Amino acid sequence: MNSSIAARQLCCLLLATGAAFACRAEPAASLYAFSEVPAWVASAKTQYDAPLPSDGLSRGAWHLMIDRQVNVGARGDEYYEHSAIRILNVEGLDAESQIELDVDPSYQTLAIHTLQLVRAGRVIDQRKLARITALPNETDAEKHMFNGGYAVNLLLSNVRVGDVIEYSYTVSSVDHLFPGNYARRFSVGWSVPVLWQRLRVMYPLSRPLQYRFSVAGEPVPGVRDRGPLRELTFLWQQLAGIPAQSDRPGWYSMWPFLDVSDYADWSQVAARMVPLYRLDGRARPELDALVASIKSRGGTPEQQALLALQHVQDDIRYTSISIGRGSFAPSDPEVVLGRRFGDCKDKSLLLATILRRLGIDATPALVHSRRGHALPQALPSAYAFDHVIVRAGIGAAVYWLDGTDAKQYSALARLEPADFEYALAIGPEQGALQAIPRPAPDARAREVEATLDLRKGLLKPASFEVITRYRNASADYIRADLSRTSDAERQSNYVNYYARLYPGIRAARAMSVTDDTVNDELVTRESYLIDKVASEDGDGKLTVVLHSDEMYRYGEPIDSSVRTVPLELDYPVNVRQTVTALLPESWAVKDELVKVDNAAFHYQSTINHSDRTITLSYEYQALSDHVDVAALPRYVIDRKKVNDDMDYRFWRKTNAAAPAGFSIAPAPAAVSLVSLLLSVWLMIRVVYRYDPPARPAAPSARSGIGGWLLLPALSTLANPLILLYLIAQLLRFVDAHMWAALPTIVAAAGRSWAQPVLLLFLCSGPAIFCCSCTVAVLFFRRRSSAPVLFVIMLCAIVGYSFLVSGAVANSGIKSVATNRHVITELIRGLVAIALWSAYMRRSERVKATFVNRLAIEPSVSVPEPSRIAAQGAD
Repeated sequence: MNSSIAARQLCCLLLATGAAFACRAEPAASLYAFSEVPAWVASAKTQYDAPLPSDGLSRGAWHLMIDRQVNVGARGDEYYEHSAIRILNVEGLDAESQIELDVDPSYQTLAIHTLQLVRAGRVIDQRKLARITALPNETDAEKHMFNGGYAVNLLLSNVRVGDVIEYSYTVSSVDHLFPGNYARRFSVGWSVPVLWQRLRVMYPLSRPLQYRFSVAGEPVPGVRDRGPLRELTFLWQQLAGIPAQSDRPGWYSMWPFLDVSDYADWSQVAARMVPLYRLDGRARPELDALVASIKSRGGTPEQQALLALQHVQDDIRYTSISIGRGSFAPSDPEVVLGRRFGDCKDKSLLLATILRRLGIDATPALVHSRRGHALPQALPSAYAFDHVIVRAGIGAAVYWLDGTDAKQYSALARLEPADFEYALAIGPEQGALQAIPRPAPDARAREVEATLDLRKGLLKPASFEVITRYRNASADYIRADLSRTSDAERQSNYVNYYARLYPGIRAARAMSVTDDTVNDELVTRESYLIDKVASEDGDGKLTVVLHSDEMYRYGEPIDSSVRTVPLELDYPVNVRQTVTALLPESWAVKDELVKVDNAAFHYQSTINHSDRTITLSYEYQALSDHVDVAALPRYVIDRKKVNDDMDYRFWRKTNAAAPAGFSIAPAPAAVSLVSLLLSVWLMIRVVYRYDPPARPAAPSARSGIGGWLLLPALSTLANPLILLYLIAQLLRFVDAHMWAALPTIVAAAGRSWAQPVLLLFLCSGPAIFCCSCTVAVLFFRRRSSAPVLFVIMLCAIVGYSFLVSGAVANSGIKSVATNRHVITELIRGLVAIALWSAYMRRSERVKATFVNRLAIEPSVSVPEPSRIAAQGAD
């Protein structure tokens, strides 16, 4: 959710408890009065001489008393508070010497009873010394928010370290919203230590009051009946301060709280809202014309609902005027259409009305922009919400639509639901909170393709191209973001962003934007020039870093890994990034695959290369919006794995730079060539001429390549191709630069033996390849030597594979090959050797098939009838 949308939601009708009839400057003196403490208040004495606690002090202040009392009446309530705070140092002096009291003159009055300093037992009355001013509260023209409340600021005079600041006041409210009901949330834990705290609630016995603590272990209240009133009193002593922890979910409260409410259930809340959203029967021609226009475009109910949603999102600008009746009741849809602005309740009632006239079941629904996850644990209350959306039903499908979102283009079936987790639909028939499906993990897809062209040289200017594809909800949000900035401002922001990764970067062309609203995909294309990508240190070492910048925010270390509260995560997130580097020369690169799977996210990266191209692919998908405390240790470990896998760097010495073309490394080239020539000579002179006598077969034995013999036949055809591919991979190191760079891509322990072992493979590889080709020729010529040579060939391949895999597994290079994997494959190979050795030695078909000799050409004869009719077995 972007900041502007969040701001709009936070200022909705139910956030306000009333409003002034005009947003105007108000003299401070008209907003408050000095008076005596009301008679219904139970007074308490401050313990000025209490000794400081041994620990737990924070923010330079110690609250000696927080005494809050509420008297609930028939049409409102009186809220009394008495606080005393000892100032311990300069920080506490700055934080506590100004007091702010909120009041809304349209339905509240503020009475100040006590305002004083207590210094060394002497009371200094501040009622005439303090500077008292008032400013409009929560009025923000930039965010299109207008509220009629005021903040009365009490700036105390001559406050010193060691003083006790003491004040008490009462706010009396007449409930214009929902008279006859009372609900409120009280914080009972604080970031600063508290010596003594009391919460006293008086309410009519005729209106049973429920209460619920957010945490277990809180005190049981004292209960006392006074005629028609019941009194609940909660007491706490010696409360330690609870330090805040950042990055916690919005629905999680750091500090314990107490909910009180006389609503019986959520259905009573929903029913109380119905009169506010009921339309009268008068004509609304502009609304009817809009509905007719949507109907004239045809389409399915889903398509018409999307048109209505887009109209409310795009054509009705957001402005919240929470003044007078506008603070709690939506404006008439006809009025909203005429003035073309409204807040969340205005837009929701307008959208629901349009949908109903299109024949679609729709109703406004109350949600909370931050605390939706925790709503099922809250007591029923009309003040449990701060935003309004629409619940629309089409057939069996239910859609949750937000008229304050950026214009959405995806079809309703693919539309990301308004992400508030729980909602209360407005209507007398609505009896409970309804769960809103969470967006799918891949709901907000973003794909980034970055290409860095270094083919002119590591120290030469390079081009950098970036293509970003936004889909569905991501496309909707980026459209709104792009519309708020000019082309020049946007280009400057992007260049400054990349300059942190690639110093010396500048725009080569203006960024282009392609917007496909039909498929809800937006594509941006950026083009830059970088003066020099490689960095050079004092030792003449050139280093190039390929940045996986789209992944940074999901892998960087969190600020506080030792936590007692859940950690908030971005959700939904589905990001893919590909970084391609076009190099001036071949490079020794090991293909890799890294996966990190956590309950909160999935991460995967791959490194692939071909000749002079390196391709890095990254993928991150959020699976949850938070991490519970119990899962944090595992999450921190897995997040570090992601962080360690970020970016890719390669380097070389400037004096070891390879030429732009191909150059041969003498050692591997010579070894490969000598091995190939010697192997060819041995195959012709020795192996091909090996001519043992054929073994006699049973008269009834079948001959020819069939039955089980087909498997060795296919193997003899495949082996040369497989070996040729493996040798081709090794022959890359015939390039001088690749050969020189080999020790740099293995672990330190393998640097001494990496090149000698590679020479061994380059020597044995061509020999085994030539042998496999020779065996294939002998096999299909049915030479008598083929069975024995096939088994020898099989032993050579198994041994060669074992040595290569073992070397890779112990080289320190990331690979799927591990010692366990190598041993497993060796055992499989040995089993295959044993089975095929036995088959070649005992099979009658083998004996009857491999009968040809080098010196004796096969004779042509007509088989006897008995041989033709015989049924033999392998």
